[in-house]
Amino acid sequence: MPEYHPPSSSLSRLGRIAAAIKRATKIEHHFSKGGKAIFKLESGELFYDSLLDLDTDGSRFASQDATGQSDTSLHQPDGKPVDSDSVPFFVLPGGFAPQFGIRLGDVAAVIFKDRVEFAVFADHGPRKKLGEGSIALHRSLGHETIRGGKLHDEAIDADVLTVVFPNSGDGTPKTPDEIREIGANLFTALGGTLP
Repeated sequence: MPEYHPPSSSLSRLGRIAAAIKRATKIEHHFSKGGKAIFKLESGELFYDSLLDLDTDGSRFASQDATGQSDTSLHQPDGKPVDSDSVPFFVLPGGFAPQFGIRLGDVAAVIFKDRVEFAVFADHGPRKKLGEGSIALHRSLGHETIRGGKLHDEAIDADVLTVVFPNSGDGTPKTPDEIREIGANLFTALGGTLP
């Protein structure tokens, strides 16, 4: 198996995390879609390189999506779903997260090229797919999927890097600003660099 090398377009954001990946434990997987490379870092974070499919759940655009749902796995304190159009969130396959100590509400850094956004774990997805995020996450990464008020169900096809921080949340979705503050502190402490 050839050695994994992160996309060169993202190395400036990864900073010292790139070296940590070389020392990390490779996770074998059997996803039919996504998950080009998955590692558990020595300090416990989950890193994966994948595509980023679109999750519209919880948003007004879910009705335009063949697989869209009105609900999300994580809920706001008032019981409402997390809105894909306004909250940057990421999705993990059902049953995958617990082995890494990751729970709904935990935070991740998501990198595409030289952009980085921080997202909350808000939804479970299909067991055979790794790599999915909200409308707001796609938008922050420079990939707008709402044009003229219409949903365009388009993925970022490759080279999206995600670093998930176990036990970084408290089981609530938080606001985008709170997610970014938590994520930025953890990301830079791990060795990542911000724009």
